[in-house]
Amino acid sequence: MFFKTNIFSISFCIIFSALTFVFAVDEEASMAGFMFLDNPTAPRQIAMGNGGTALGGYCFVSFNPASFAINKTPYLSVFVSPRPFDYTIASIEGIYNINNIFFGAYIGNHFIDKIIPSDFIDGPQYDKIVSYNGTIISLCAGFNKNNLGLGIALNGIQERIVAYAAYGISASFGITYKLLNDKLAFGVSALQFGTTTGFLEETKKFGYGAPLPRSGRLGSAYSDILFGIPYTIVADIVYRDVGRKVTSASQLFSRITVPVGLEVWPNKHIALRMGKRFNYETEIISFGAGLNYAMLNFDIAFTITSLVSDVDFNPSFSLVYSLKGK
Repeated sequence: MFFKTNIFSISFCIIFSALTFVFAVDEEASMAGFMFLDNPTAPRQIAMGNGGTALGGYCFVSFNPASFAINKTPYLSVFVSPRPFDYTIASIEGIYNINNIFFGAYIGNHFIDKIIPSDFIDGPQYDKIVSYNGTIISLCAGFNKNNLGLGIALNGIQERIVAYAAYGISASFGITYKLLNDKLAFGVSALQFGTTTGFLEETKKFGYGAPLPRSGRLGSAYSDILFGIPYTIVADIVYRDVGRKVTSASQLFSRITVPVGLEVWPNKHIALRMGKRFNYETEIISFGAGLNYAMLNFDIAFTITSLVSDVDFNPSFSLVYSLKGK
């Protein structure tokens, strides 16, 4: 039992140290569990500084369960992102609507390979390579009519380290509203409100696990044409609740980020994007592009992050099939 427990403990520390680096979360945020939920699977939004609360498109899990109501286009998307530390993210997502009712599903997996377990007696166990998995399955449903959209998502979550697993269940809610002839959209969402179990036998009951990385988002998106070039500007305010009471103004400020981003379409087939998440110390900038042809969209994004003296270049890709062209 001592051997297994220490493999678990040290593997757990290794994995979450890696995730802290990859996700660029601060010390307070690392108190929450299931941190892979902080990493969105949407290159369009990633390239625009992770702004997307009022932006139509995919990845309702990370931004807004009512996002579909912005452009009302059914879609199927496939996402993949290779990251440092042999870390890979993959997801598939789809939404369809019947009249004013829409419903969709999302499955995402976050995988870290080649983790070397260790204990205090024998040290690293190179002949017992283990892995990490974080998985979320989400179902969403909503209503859209005229300029208003309402959505809810129910999420089942699993995090597995070696042979140890923790589980979570949560709900997310969202609202969108469009005005100015659909040029301006607003969105608000509350994400990942629920409960979790712990990894060990004595904490297997819901309510005994680490707090989920809950967040609240408020955002806007403005689209227009300038000198014959269509563009979209997004700006969000994001508050991340890590499960502890706020005791100072500086602590409150550290939980707030401000993603802003820009997308331009030099022609009808190519989009260029860039953005930045302000008050997010380890993220330098993000940028990307999109290619649209008929009912297919290919999106790519790159995020440059820095921690101490290390700089990482994180790519992500997605292919989206829409039932009508962009």
